[in-house]
Amino acid sequence: AWEAIEKDERRFGKIPDDFREALGIPPAGSMNHGSASRVPKLVLWGTGQPYREFLHVDDLASACLFIMQQPDTALADVGRAASAKQTADAPSSLRPDTYMLNIGTGEDLTIRQLADLVKDIVGFKGDIFWDTSRPYGTPKKQLDVSRLHRLGWRPALSLRDGIEATYRDYLQASG
Repeated sequence: AWEAIEKDERRFGKIPDDFREALGIPPAGSMNHGSASRVPKLVLWGTGQPYREFLHVDDLASACLFIMQQPDTALADVGRAASAKQTADAPSSLRPDTYMLNIGTGEDLTIRQLADLVKDIVGFKGDIFWDTSRPYGTPKKQLDVSRLHRLGWRPALSLRDGIEATYRDYLQASG
């Protein structure tokens, strides 16, 4: 997968190092394409243990449209139910009249599980090594999507289906 990023960098220009770090993409040129055995090697940063949540862009668009189509009363009811115990001096983001909603799946997996899933989908036959000397970020990033679920929206694509569709699109676009 990182080989594709390096190929695109040759075509479109280098991704800045600070952006690569924020995305968890190894530094440019860090791919070791194998030793004498010709087995590709991919080095990923951290331990692979932090949890992350992923949402396909089509599901994000679907959720945005769904929310925009909801009557104000439905949004207010969800907000009121979620923050019934809040007081008037609560931050504005916690008051029901702000209609704050997280858009996500409400499901997460470890970075290691994600790497194994991508490896399986793209057919990567090499080895993944974890560089534990590199940062790996917050241990868990998962959204509370209970308000959005109470309104009746759920994502349509599983993570596997979304990655497979994205990979197919990439292969078609890259010829």
